Amino acid sequence: DPFAKIAWSPSPACENIPIILTDSSSVMYGTVNQWNWNINNTIYTTKNPVLTTGLPAGNNLVSLSVRTAEGCISPVETSLLPVLPAPVVDFSYADICAGEMAMLQGVNRSPQLSIDRWVWTLSDGRTDSTGINISPVFANNVTFQVNLLARGSNGCQSKDIVHAIQ
Repeated sequence: DPFAKIAWSPSPACENIPIILTDSSSVMYGTVNQWNWNINNTIYTTKNPVLTTGLPAGNNLVSLSVRTAEGCISPVETSLLPVLPAPVVDFSYADICAGEMAMLQGVNRSPQLSIDRWVWTLSDGRTDSTGINISPVFANNVTFQVNLLARGSNGCQSKDIVHAIQ
């Protein structure tokens, strides 16, 4: 009989980040050629499914059963896949005048996580990772795109937050 075995990467897994499930099954005789994954009641039938949108934070139930070309079926292997929460951030700003220093203020909306790193990217190519707040000068009255990413104390990254500032 084949023996189903589950692995995944990255480990630890983070919310909102793709997760690759890996079939590490073994069989003494024959070849595994069918897979039946069940992840939180969603079925996948590929050898190593990629969960492109990730999984929700918490313990996610994953099971796998495999079948060989010879018709042998493994017992179901079940595992809890722990997924760490991603930080939720945003930023605020007041009216901005061309040529004057703007104040962009990062906001941590995940009180259970501290933020280890804030990364700001402006549409003109400037980046700043010095902290929660930045004070760029916008040269003229055009719309600037400002992106903010943050890394939580658990190593997980926030979704990319984007605001168009005029």
